[in-house]
Amino acid sequence: MKNFSSAAVRLTMALMALSSITLAQSRAYNDKGDSRAEGAISPMEKEVTVIENLGQKLPMDLTFTDQNGKQVTLGEYFKDNKRPKVITPVYYSCPTLCSTVLQGIVGTLKASNLRLGDDYDIITYSIDPKETPSDAYEKRLKMIHELGYNSSISEWPFLVGSEVNTRVLSESLGFRYKYDADIKQYAHAAAFMVVTPDGVISRYIYGVR
Repeated sequence: MKNFSSAAVRLTMALMALSSITLAQSRAYNDKGDSRAEGAISPMEKEVTVIENLGQKLPMDLTFTDQNGKQVTLGEYFKDNKRPKVITPVYYSCPTLCSTVLQGIVGTLKASNLRLGDDYDIITYSIDPKETPSDAYEKRLKMIHELGYNSSISEWPFLVGSEVNTRVLSESLGFRYKYDADIKQYAHAAAFMVVTPDGVISRYIYGVR
Protein backbone atom coordinates (compact mmCIF):
# COMPACT_ATOMS: atom_id res chain seq x y z
CA MET A 1 0.00 0.00 0.00
CA LYS A 2 2.90 2.32 0.75
CA ASN A 3 4.27 1.85 -2.77
CA PHE A 4 0.86 2.54 -4.30
CA SER A 5 0.39 5.69 -2.21
CA SER A 6 3.76 7.00 -3.31
CA ALA A 7 3.00 6.33 -6.97
CA ALA A 8 -0.45 7.89 -6.71
CA VAL A 9 0.91 11.04 -5.07
CA ARG A 10 3.65 11.43 -7.66
CA LEU A 11 1.21 10.83 -10.50
CA THR A 12 -1.29 13.34 -9.15
CA MET A 13 1.36 15.99 -8.53
CA ALA A 14 2.73 15.57 -12.05
CA LEU A 15 -0.70 15.85 -13.64
CA MET A 16 -1.77 18.80 -11.51
CA ALA A 17 0.98 20.76 -13.23
CA LEU A 18 -1.00 20.29 -16.43
CA SER A 19 -4.11 22.07 -15.15
CA SER A 20 -3.99 25.67 -16.36
CA ILE A 21 -7.65 26.75 -16.42
CA THR A 22 -10.65 26.27 -14.17
CA LEU A 23 -13.66 24.06 -14.87
CA ALA A 24 -15.83 27.08 -15.62
CA GLN A 25 -13.30 28.26 -18.16
CA SER A 26 -12.94 24.80 -19.70
CA ARG A 27 -16.69 24.74 -20.34
CA ALA A 28 -16.22 27.97 -22.32
CA TYR A 29 -13.89 26.27 -24.78
CA ASN A 30 -15.45 24.87 -27.91
CA ASP A 31 -13.76 22.49 -30.30
CA LYS A 32 -12.56 25.36 -32.43
CA GLY A 33 -10.32 26.37 -29.54
CA ASP A 34 -12.10 29.67 -28.92
CA SER A 35 -12.39 31.03 -25.39
CA ARG A 36 -15.65 32.83 -24.69
CA ALA A 37 -17.06 34.79 -21.78
CA GLU A 38 -19.51 33.01 -19.45
CA GLY A 39 -22.41 35.06 -20.83
CA ALA A 40 -21.70 33.77 -24.34
CA ILE A 41 -22.10 30.11 -23.38
CA SER A 42 -25.15 28.55 -25.00
CA PRO A 43 -27.93 26.88 -22.95
CA MET A 44 -26.70 23.51 -24.23
CA GLU A 45 -23.17 24.16 -23.01
CA LYS A 46 -24.44 25.06 -19.54
CA GLU A 47 -25.43 21.40 -19.24
CA VAL A 48 -21.85 20.41 -20.01
CA THR A 49 -20.00 20.01 -16.74
CA VAL A 50 -18.16 17.64 -14.44
CA ILE A 51 -19.72 16.34 -11.23
CA GLU A 52 -16.99 15.15 -8.89
CA ASN A 53 -17.95 11.63 -7.81
CA LEU A 54 -14.96 11.23 -5.52
CA GLY A 55 -14.84 7.86 -3.81
CA GLN A 56 -17.20 6.21 -6.30
CA LYS A 57 -16.15 2.91 -7.83
CA LEU A 58 -16.39 2.56 -11.59
CA PRO A 59 -18.73 -0.08 -13.10
CA MET A 60 -16.29 -2.84 -13.95
CA ASP A 61 -18.68 -4.97 -16.01
CA LEU A 62 -19.06 -2.45 -18.85
CA THR A 63 -17.89 -3.78 -22.22
CA PHE A 64 -15.92 -1.86 -24.83
CA THR A 65 -13.85 -2.60 -27.91
CA ASP A 66 -10.16 -1.74 -27.89
CA GLN A 67 -8.01 -0.34 -30.70
CA ASN A 68 -7.34 -3.86 -32.00
CA GLY A 69 -11.02 -4.78 -32.27
CA LYS A 70 -10.98 -6.96 -29.15
CA GLN A 71 -14.01 -6.84 -26.85
CA VAL A 72 -12.97 -6.12 -23.28
CA THR A 73 -14.53 -5.25 -19.95
CA LEU A 74 -13.43 -2.22 -18.02
CA GLY A 75 -12.55 -4.50 -15.11
CA GLU A 76 -9.84 -6.23 -17.14
CA TYR A 77 -7.69 -3.11 -16.83
CA PHE A 78 -7.88 -3.20 -13.04
CA LYS A 79 -6.90 -6.83 -12.48
CA ASP A 80 -3.32 -5.95 -11.53
CA ASN A 81 -4.57 -3.87 -8.56
CA LYS A 82 -1.17 -2.21 -8.35
CA ARG A 83 -1.06 1.00 -10.36
CA PRO A 84 -3.25 4.12 -10.40
CA LYS A 85 -4.98 4.84 -13.70
CA VAL A 86 -5.55 8.03 -15.64
CA ILE A 87 -8.98 8.02 -17.33
CA THR A 88 -9.36 10.35 -20.31
CA PRO A 89 -12.84 10.82 -21.86
CA VAL A 90 -12.35 12.21 -25.37
CA TYR A 91 -13.47 11.60 -28.91
CA TYR A 92 -10.94 10.83 -31.59
CA SER A 93 -12.30 13.11 -34.32
CA CYS A 94 -12.38 16.12 -31.98
CA PRO A 95 -10.92 19.02 -34.00
CA THR A 96 -8.86 20.61 -31.21
CA LEU A 97 -9.65 20.21 -27.54
CA CYS A 98 -9.29 16.45 -27.01
CA SER A 99 -5.96 16.26 -28.81
CA THR A 100 -4.74 19.25 -26.81
CA VAL A 101 -5.65 17.55 -23.53
CA LEU A 102 -3.98 14.28 -24.56
CA GLN A 103 -0.86 16.06 -25.76
CA GLY A 104 -0.74 18.01 -22.51
CA ILE A 105 -0.88 14.78 -20.51
CA VAL A 106 1.83 13.25 -22.69
CA GLY A 107 4.07 16.29 -22.31
CA THR A 108 3.64 16.39 -18.54
CA LEU A 109 4.32 12.70 -18.05
CA LYS A 110 7.34 12.76 -20.36
CA ALA A 111 8.81 15.52 -18.21
CA SER A 112 8.29 13.51 -15.02
CA ASN A 113 10.18 10.45 -13.82
CA LEU A 114 7.03 8.32 -13.98
CA ARG A 115 6.87 5.38 -16.36
CA LEU A 116 3.83 3.98 -18.12
CA GLY A 117 3.22 0.42 -16.99
CA ASP A 118 5.42 0.80 -13.92
CA ASP A 119 3.98 3.79 -12.07
CA TYR A 120 0.63 4.30 -13.81
CA ASP A 121 -1.63 3.21 -16.66
CA ILE A 122 -3.85 5.32 -18.91
CA ILE A 123 -7.31 4.39 -20.22
CA THR A 124 -8.72 6.55 -23.01
CA TYR A 125 -12.26 6.07 -24.28
CA SER A 126 -14.38 7.81 -26.91
CA ILE A 127 -17.63 9.52 -25.97
CA ASP A 128 -18.76 9.19 -29.61
CA PRO A 129 -20.44 5.79 -30.16
CA LYS A 130 -20.00 6.15 -33.92
CA GLU A 131 -16.23 5.95 -33.70
CA THR A 132 -14.52 2.69 -34.58
CA PRO A 133 -11.53 0.63 -33.44
CA SER A 134 -9.68 2.01 -36.48
CA ASP A 135 -10.24 5.56 -35.20
CA ALA A 136 -8.96 4.45 -31.80
CA TYR A 137 -5.92 2.73 -33.35
CA GLU A 138 -4.86 5.81 -35.32
CA LYS A 139 -5.18 8.17 -32.37
CA ARG A 140 -3.42 5.75 -30.02
CA LEU A 141 -0.51 5.24 -32.42
CA LYS A 142 0.18 8.96 -32.47
CA MET A 143 -0.14 9.43 -28.70
CA ILE A 144 1.82 6.35 -27.66
CA HIS A 145 4.72 7.32 -29.92
CA GLU A 146 4.67 10.90 -28.60
CA LEU A 147 4.94 9.47 -25.09
CA GLY A 148 8.04 7.58 -26.23
CA TYR A 149 6.78 4.00 -26.25
CA ASN A 150 6.36 1.28 -28.83
CA SER A 151 2.77 0.68 -29.89
CA SER A 152 2.99 -2.92 -28.62
CA ILE A 153 2.81 -1.74 -24.99
CA SER A 154 -0.60 -2.65 -23.55
CA GLU A 155 -0.92 -0.20 -20.65
CA TRP A 156 -2.62 2.56 -22.65
CA PRO A 157 -5.72 1.17 -24.39
CA PHE A 158 -7.94 3.37 -26.56
CA LEU A 159 -11.54 2.20 -26.39
CA VAL A 160 -14.82 2.65 -28.25
CA GLY A 161 -18.23 1.55 -27.04
CA SER A 162 -21.97 1.65 -27.42
CA GLU A 163 -24.01 4.73 -26.57
CA VAL A 164 -25.33 3.02 -23.43
CA ASN A 165 -21.99 1.84 -22.04
CA THR A 166 -20.23 5.08 -22.91
CA ARG A 167 -22.94 7.10 -21.14
CA VAL A 168 -22.89 4.84 -18.09
CA LEU A 169 -19.12 5.18 -17.70
CA SER A 170 -19.25 8.94 -18.30
CA GLU A 171 -22.03 9.40 -15.72
CA SER A 172 -20.05 7.32 -13.25
CA LEU A 173 -17.10 9.66 -13.80
CA GLY A 174 -19.42 12.69 -13.62
CA PHE A 175 -18.36 13.72 -17.12
CA ARG A 176 -21.37 15.31 -18.81
CA TYR A 177 -21.32 16.28 -22.46
CA LYS A 178 -23.75 17.14 -25.25
CA TYR A 179 -23.79 16.60 -28.97
CA ASP A 180 -24.44 19.77 -30.97
CA ALA A 181 -26.17 18.67 -34.16
CA ASP A 182 -25.82 22.11 -35.72
CA ILE A 183 -22.02 21.98 -35.79
CA LYS A 184 -21.76 18.16 -35.59
CA GLN A 185 -19.43 18.29 -32.59
CA TYR A 186 -19.53 17.38 -28.92
CA ALA A 187 -19.52 20.09 -26.28
CA HIS A 188 -17.46 18.84 -23.34
CA ALA A 189 -15.15 19.97 -20.57
CA ALA A 190 -11.37 19.68 -20.53
CA ALA A 191 -11.00 17.20 -17.70
CA PHE A 192 -9.63 13.79 -16.81
CA MET A 193 -9.56 11.61 -13.71
CA VAL A 194 -7.09 9.71 -11.56
CA VAL A 195 -8.48 6.37 -10.38
CA THR A 196 -7.08 3.99 -7.75
CA PRO A 197 -5.91 0.49 -8.77
CA ASP A 198 -9.21 -0.97 -7.58
CA GLY A 199 -11.27 1.47 -9.66
CA VAL A 200 -12.23 4.22 -7.19
CA ILE A 201 -12.21 7.84 -8.40
CA SER A 202 -9.59 9.72 -6.38
CA ARG A 203 -8.89 12.99 -8.21
CA TYR A 204 -10.16 15.29 -10.95
CA ILE A 205 -7.74 17.34 -13.05
CA TYR A 206 -9.00 20.22 -15.21
CA GLY A 207 -7.53 22.30 -17.96
CA VAL A 208 -5.49 22.41 -21.13
CA ARG A 209 -2.11 23.82 -22.06
